[in-house]
Amino acid sequence: MLDVKKVYHLMGEQTIPIFLSAIQFQPWVHHYLLATKKTEYSANYVVKALQDRQISAEVRLIGAENAAVSFRLLNESISEILDDTNKEEAPSAFNITGGTKPMSFIALLLGNKRPWLAPFYLDSIGRKMLWLKDYSETELEEKIELKDFIALCGMEISNEDISEPSEKLLDLMYQNVTVIQRSQEKFASCIQKNGKKTQNPKDSFQQFLAELSENMSKKHIQSWKPLWNEYTATESSWQQQAKFLAGGWFEHYVGNLIRRHSASPQAVRIGLEISKSGDYETLQEFDVVYTDGFQLVILECKAGQIKQDHIQKLMNLRDFFGGSLGRCALVTLVEADTSNNKRIHLRDRITANKKIAAFCGKVGLQILPSRLFNFSVGTVYPGEKKS
Repeated sequence: MLDVKKVYHLMGEQTIPIFLSAIQFQPWVHHYLLATKKTEYSANYVVKALQDRQISAEVRLIGAENAAVSFRLLNESISEILDDTNKEEAPSAFNITGGTKPMSFIALLLGNKRPWLAPFYLDSIGRKMLWLKDYSETELEEKIELKDFIALCGMEISNEDISEPSEKLLDLMYQNVTVIQRSQEKFASCIQKNGKKTQNPKDSFQQFLAELSENMSKKHIQSWKPLWNEYTATESSWQQQAKFLAGGWFEHYVGNLIRRHSASPQAVRIGLEISKSGDYETLQEFDVVYTDGFQLVILECKAGQIKQDHIQKLMNLRDFFGGSLGRCALVTLVEADTSNNKRIHLRDRITANKKIAAFCGKVGLQILPSRLFNFSVGTVYPGEKKS
C-alpha cells in the first residue's frame, strides 16, 4: 500500500466500494468524498461509518447534478478541491471507482498532471486495488463488518434474536416438519401486527400449542415434550414462543446450518431487526444474514407457504442493503418442482428477475452450505428435473 496522507474518492450512489477502499489505508489518513447534490446523502453515510471506526473523513461538493456529466465543470470543481486541500502537495491517492464515467476521466487527467496524486480502482470481485500509474496491485486486507454494511445504508441494528434453541429441538422439528406446518399459520395469527389476528391471542396460543403437542403424541414423537419444556425454561415469553413456532424455528435451523460450515460463525446473525439511525422503530427484519467481510448475504427463510411479497421483499433488500456486493436468497422447504401452479411460478419468478436465488426443499438445504457466497442469482437449487 502506498504511504499517502490523503485519499480522494469519487462518490456515486454505491457506498460499499468507497468504504471498503477507505479502510484499506492507515487510520490516520484523511479522506475526502467528492459528491454531487444527488450523492451527498450516500457520502454522508460513508463519512459516519468511517468516523465510527475513528477514521477522519469529510464530504466536498463538486456542484449540482449536472456537474457529474460536464467535463468543464468537473475539471474546474475537482481541480479547485485538490489544490485547496493539498497545498503542500502531500502524497495522495484518488479512488475513481465511484461516480460517473466523466468524473473518472477527469480524475485520471488530473492525476497525470499532479505527480503527487495516484489514481486507483477497486476490483471488488478480485478483491484488490489496481493502481493506474504503475499498474501495480494491492490485495484487500481489511474487511467490512456486518454493522458497517447496515450503517452504510443509514440504518442500525435495533434488535436481534439471541435465543439459543437446542439443535435436538430444531432437528426434531425439521424431521417432523409436516406436523409443524399444519400449525404455523395459527401461531402466526397470535402475533400478527397487521392483518387477521385472533381476538384472545394468548389463550389461542395455549390452545394451538396443546393441539400441536397432541399431534406430536399421535405420531409417537416422545421427545417433543421434554425438548419443548427445555426451550420454554429459557424463553418464557409466550409471544416469542409463538414467533418461534410460526417459523422462527426454521430461521434458527438454517442459521445453525450455516454456522457449522462458515469460516466465521460469529458473523452469522439470526432475526436481526433494522431501524433508521437514531430511531427505534423497526423498518426491516433479516431472517438470517452473514458476511465474509466483502459480501453481505441475506436469507429469507420460509418453512411454510411462499408468497409473492416474500420474493419482492428479497429483491428490495438486495438493492437497498447489498448493492453490487450483496446477495439474497430464498430458503424454503417448498419443493421448486411440483404440480402446484403457484410453486411452478416461484421457479419462473426467480429465474426471470436475475436478482436473487432460491434453495428449495431438503435437497436445496443440502446444497446451501457449499454455496454460501457463490450461488448464482436467477438460479433455483436444485436445478429443474429433466424429463
